[in-house]
Amino acid sequence: MFAIGLIIFQFSFINLEDDFKNVQAKVIEVKKYSAIISINNTKYLTNFENGWFNSGDIIQFNGKAVDINNNSYYEFNYQNFLKEKLVFKKIKIDNLKVIDSNSLISKIDTFKNNVGDIYKAIIFKNLENDHPLSIYIKQSNLQHMFNLNGMNVMGFSFIFRKLFRKNKHKFLYLILILQFWFLFIDGNMSFLKIIIIFVIRQNKKVATLPKMVQSYLTFYLLLCFNPMNIYHSSFWYISIGSIFLTSFLFDNKKEHSILKEFVILSLVFLPLNAFYNYNFNIFSEVIEMILSPLLLVFYLATTICLIFLFQAQISPFLEQILVFTLKSINLKSFNYNSGSISLISLIFYYLILYATLKTNNRYSWSIFLAVILIIFIIREVQSLEVSLTSLDVGNANTFIYINKFENKVVIFDAGCGGGINKNILNSYLAYHRINKIDALFISHEHQDHMNLLENLEIKPKQIIRRNDQKGNYEFGSLIVTKFNSTIFKNENDLSMVLFCKMNDKKFIMMGDLERSGEKWLVENVSLWKKEEIDLLQVGHHGSKTSTSEIILKNWNFKNAFISGRYDYKFKFPNVETIKKLDSFNIDWLNTGINGNLKWDLINNKITFKK
Repeated sequence: MFAIGLIIFQFSFINLEDDFKNVQAKVIEVKKYSAIISINNTKYLTNFENGWFNSGDIIQFNGKAVDINNNSYYEFNYQNFLKEKLVFKKIKIDNLKVIDSNSLISKIDTFKNNVGDIYKAIIFKNLENDHPLSIYIKQSNLQHMFNLNGMNVMGFSFIFRKLFRKNKHKFLYLILILQFWFLFIDGNMSFLKIIIIFVIRQNKKVATLPKMVQSYLTFYLLLCFNPMNIYHSSFWYISIGSIFLTSFLFDNKKEHSILKEFVILSLVFLPLNAFYNYNFNIFSEVIEMILSPLLLVFYLATTICLIFLFQAQISPFLEQILVFTLKSINLKSFNYNSGSISLISLIFYYLILYATLKTNNRYSWSIFLAVILIIFIIREVQSLEVSLTSLDVGNANTFIYINKFENKVVIFDAGCGGGINKNILNSYLAYHRINKIDALFISHEHQDHMNLLENLEIKPKQIIRRNDQKGNYEFGSLIVTKFNSTIFKNENDLSMVLFCKMNDKKFIMMGDLERSGEKWLVENVSLWKKEEIDLLQVGHHGSKTSTSEIILKNWNFKNAFISGRYDYKFKFPNVETIKKLDSFNIDWLNTGINGNLKWDLINNKITFKK
């Protein structure tokens, strides 16, 4: 019944109206690049292409509602994130007018955006991803701790019970305060769980129920507040963690050693980290046990400072302590990219783990370890591939060669265009369980070919630029030969061109080479001329200044990848370039249209996936 109600609830929020003219809407939430607005209690995503507004503003506009496109399959699932907020469509706004901007919510939103970074990180969770503090948190693989982790939930619950267990009036006042605070911080789910647990345990009958039953009741109430919480990772961290911890740690009269607690915590939470983030850190649970009391103090301290309005004096000091702590931990080197895990595999794992912990003997643990080993071997075999992938990075270049048979990874350029998440390469490597990079070639010194370097979590063994004196490189079966001119002033024409061969497969990486550089290449390079080349990386994102006929006549290309996107600023790929490729019977694909492009070198098959 609950599942049926959930489906009805979800579809009841979808407005069938797509076209809006002179419609008024209330702004619900504002982020750096986007906002959520409400029209007749139906929420929509929009952006700031045609004007700026704040939370609480009443706006008027024309627009059209369309479906929300998800990010690439290996990135953060943006659609599910929006579903949790009951947002199912987006609107491109035209003729924007701000009707009313003097609301209390607007003033609160302005206040949130102007507080110190430590408050944005710990209380409001609205710190930008490229902020140094956000980067330290991510590198430590402890993001979940800054969303009020389970230990902090227990800490808050314990404090509240001790302070107000005998005074019912104070209890009621506290509930009202907590509800206000919950709304003020935009409804953090873990904080909502604190309120629910606190209310449940004030009821004597409920408090005497087994902790497992209390946990189930908490999950049910969380879903009653918002059924779309099932799309939120925090809900599953809370749910699965509570089931296992109340069953095998907190509801057991026996004392447990620190080692046993560490093992159980790791077995429960590391797979969830791997499922949602495609990576984990074997020491994260130990650090969490150490840091939880400190973060609880941080949360209380920042809250007090915020309430009494002296955050400006304390904010730099608290931020320095937090950054110093995260730097001292330095868990980055212990991160392991585990790759994507299917939902069926995760469910099967937890069923086996629960049965193993329930029986808890050598025989059950032997079976558990054997099953995990078999799953690992199957995943290893299934992941074997040799491929070249062009990531959908806008008007930029990022190509990745992966040979799982030889454990070789080579990246050709590492850049992204405007509006693309700069963690996109890290996400791809984590999704495909890549933990080392043998080499990274940078074709030339333009940001759209190298701006992902600063955020790259796996440091390449070597970074090769055009001034490198070596001309030939070998990475297992992959042989790369480098050519580049030094006579041009145009940076694009100085791009190094890479002739790559893996057994009988050949491909050429052109960087941003334009007509003058292409003419130089034809006149000075005889390698593979008139031979059949399996794949061409079309130069300069398909611009009309590149891929001249002189190139197409001297090398016989079968297929071509274009890394470019047609937008208001750049019209990539250019129509002239497409016509030339078609006239030479070259099959082409474009990341802006087809998404991520992948060439399977073993089966000689090209596929694409958003």
